[in-house]
Amino acid sequence: QNTAMPAELRNWLVSLRLLNGVPFANLVADSELLPQESIRWFYMDRRWTDALVQGALSVGTVNSDDRIQLDAQYSAPRLTGQTGPITGFLLRSAAVSGWPGMHVRAFDVDPEEGDEARFEEDDPRRIRLLRLERLAPAVLLCLFDGVPKVVHLEEPRQGVQFGFKHEDNGKQR
Repeated sequence: QNTAMPAELRNWLVSLRLLNGVPFANLVADSELLPQESIRWFYMDRRWTDALVQGALSVGTVNSDDRIQLDAQYSAPRLTGQTGPITGFLLRSAAVSGWPGMHVRAFDVDPEEGDEARFEEDDPRRIRLLRLERLAPAVLLCLFDGVPKVVHLEEPRQGVQFGFKHEDNGKQR
């Protein structure tokens, strides 16, 4: 008997832990909690995401015998080592709709040089971005693998540049 959890199911459960598919009303209970031009920081409650996954796995179980059989077939994976906190923010701003490709980078140290500090893309102090998604035209959800001390929100680093070459032919207009 194969007791390995199918890869599709495992990937879906990982996605669920990152709140993919969770309705916005379950993330923000009242729109007054996320007013215009605001940012709300949070820690992810792992007990809540555990309950979310358990609820998803319980679909199709009718009684406790079904649940026991499911637990026996797909035993919960035992994690080795400590799992760190997952943090994030919800941003409601015109900047989200104005910059659809907004860059978000988080770091675990305060820059010594102040706000003008430059961090390279492969900086080891950078915190891994787990999820970055526009939930609505002006609402951005961001999840980090750790607790950032500094978060940079930047307009996209792409653009079209126009130029021309002026040749002086001696005539003036």
